[in-house]
Amino acid sequence: MRILVTGASGFIAKNLIAHLKCLNHKVYCLSHNENFINLDFDIKKIDFIFHFSGVNRPKSLIGFQTGNTQYTEELCSYLNEKKANAPILFTSSIQVKFENRYGESKLAAEKILKKYTKENNIPLYIYRLPNVFGKWSKPNYNSVIATYCFNIINDIPIKINNKSQILNLIYIDDLVNDFISLIKIKPKSLIKTIFPYSYNITLNDLVIKIKSFKANHDSGYVESVANGLNRALFATYLSFLNTSDFSFSINNNSDARGYFVEFLKTKDSGQISFFTIRPGKTRGNHFHHTKNERFLLLKGKCKFAFENIISGDKHEIITDDKKWIVVQSIPGWSHNITNITTDDIIVMLWSNEIFNKNKPDTYGSLIK
Repeated sequence: MRILVTGASGFIAKNLIAHLKCLNHKVYCLSHNENFINLDFDIKKIDFIFHFSGVNRPKSLIGFQTGNTQYTEELCSYLNEKKANAPILFTSSIQVKFENRYGESKLAAEKILKKYTKENNIPLYIYRLPNVFGKWSKPNYNSVIATYCFNIINDIPIKINNKSQILNLIYIDDLVNDFISLIKIKPKSLIKTIFPYSYNITLNDLVIKIKSFKANHDSGYVESVANGLNRALFATYLSFLNTSDFSFSINNNSDARGYFVEFLKTKDSGQISFFTIRPGKTRGNHFHHTKNERFLLLKGKCKFAFENIISGDKHEIITDDKKWIVVQSIPGWSHNITNITTDDIIVMLWSNEIFNKNKPDTYGSLIK
């Protein structure tokens, strides 16, 4: 599809454009306040219009009127003149409910778009957005999350006026996916005002969460960041890292058997490590009552030996780096791993719990 995006250099637009290009849509960009006369394409051939152009922090109060209301009026006049009929999605704000210049200018822009689309029988989607956050947002401009991430990463003091204040937030990728879902559907009504799904968190909890990301960054520890707000906040935090923080060193432990390196620790899914074993050497010779592990041989050839600590039953598994077999430790069974090649072997290990030296649940065995 051929899609026009106004305000194309803005935070929301940059994210949408990146998604649209991944989906092979043809995207035409119109920067904020760019003159319509300069358009080098036929507006009548556009299939969908995302109208993002606007201002929320102008140099003077008149900027709300010119940047939000007047620009929208000029856009509608141009579309009318050219007899364009593409559906329009407009990003408004929840501030339209309040008596302030920004909200008033957005509400006025809504009215202009409603009038134009009604007269021309064109679908219109109005998104009244809360605080939007995510990658490519600007500190001290787009959202408090951008400011907090930037400041905390760079050790800049932050100010919280009301710790218990609840923020209503929407993550940029959730919003963009919602936008894209509308491109090909047939609207049920000409005008639809949308209040997208959002997350809620207090300012104090937000700061605690972002500070925990930084505190755990160099330790290899990762919190639960697979779903929901935590996933979105962590991705946003990472987007603000300085290039010097794109990598970090981790400790390794070595002895006569080889190296043991803890790669990743999680809050509720254990940890991932890897280790090497030198030729003829053996690791393990222990059992666990409850703890369980999974091993994957990445390089070489080895023998896994098991013995039931009650019955004495034994079991062996010989594997190499061509079989890609996951071997599990079983509670109540002693186990060890022996390198049966002439080169070092490399084994990846997942354990269901983080190692606790004060309560290791690891006991020696008599396997030879």
